Amino acid sequence: MTEDEVIIADKVPYDTYLDIATKAARYALLSIGFTYNRMEKKTLLPRINNIVKGKIAEGLFFLFCKTNNITIDTTECTTPFWLPDLRDFLWLGGEWDLKNNYFYCSDSDFLSFKFTLLPALIPNKTSTDQWSKRNVTLIESSRFSAYLFSFIRLLPTNKEYFTIDLSKDQLNFLFSIEGYYKHAPHGEMPFMEKWFFICASCFLGLSMSPSGFAQQGQKVTVSEILGERKECYFEDDKPG
Repeated sequence: MTEDEVIIADKVPYDTYLDIATKAARYALLSIGFTYNRMEKKTLLPRINNIVKGKIAEGLFFLFCKTNNITIDTTECTTPFWLPDLRDFLWLGGEWDLKNNYFYCSDSDFLSFKFTLLPALIPNKTSTDQWSKRNVTLIESSRFSAYLFSFIRLLPTNKEYFTIDLSKDQLNFLFSIEGYYKHAPHGEMPFMEKWFFICASCFLGLSMSPSGFAQQGQKVTVSEILGERKECYFEDDKPG
């Protein structure tokens, strides 16, 4: 991929971003009790934030597709909050997983930034991690599996572009949900969403950074892989 093939999308209206972020926070709070702690984080809030970040990236990508008349299908990929994700969308006959990361860059350096040097990452901590399933199809109607890599720019001066403030009682409530269900998928809805939010009063503690995405970030689509076509470009890079 060359620099002139990079797609940059920006100027997301703040109200639109806030709606995407609020839905992302709602999903994160509902699903945290059923989400595997793959990154082995010891506290609950960083895990919730990671889910929110992923859902914000997903929502922004779907907005980009809608705005530019790119027809993708998410209906067959969507799972309820208590079940593991399948893929993110169907396109061109295949099932796609969106992999997003964040990078810091000032406005003055943005035009000269080398986007093609950003790392395209697929988790590979264990033999059963996502890399081992890269060629597995999960949707019956799809012909192949693929990844789309995107990146969201954040300003170095504003690294926390959203926050979720939860009280001790709210965190204890989420811990109790997690402890009871122990990340186990369920065939039936374990509880009603209305009951959950009444008990947790979660939205009373939700606040968004006033700068917002519209003023301080861009979403950059960098690359994709189709099945085994580009596996030669990947290396097993262990942390440390």
